[in-house]
Amino acid sequence: MTKTHAAMSATAYGQRNLLKMIFGIAITKDDDGNRAGQTAYLSEAQLIELRGYMEQIGALEEKVLAFAKADSLETIRASSFRKLMDALKGWAKAQQKPQDDDFPGDMGRRRR
Repeated sequence: MTKTHAAMSATAYGQRNLLKMIFGIAITKDDDGNRAGQTAYLSEAQLIELRGYMEQIGALEEKVLAFAKADSLETIRASSFRKLMDALKGWAKAQQKPQDDDFPGDMGRRRR
């Protein structure tokens, strides 16, 4: 949130509450704008694309979750989707070369 956005948000909040006090209006449910900052998670289409690509390249879900710092695929932030897909594509490309599969989060297949 920028300083300008914060100032305008505070001004609007003050005006709204002043009017409520002047006219005696009771509001039973006011979250003070907290829902506005809720994190957007992956859409259903993004989840399908991610799962399909993970299956295609053999990436383990627990390794992807560790890299994405999420508890489940459904709790991965939408803002992280492109970065995660790019990382998976980079890892898959590296797997085609005869080298170690060291990747942030080591998303590779289990070694037997």
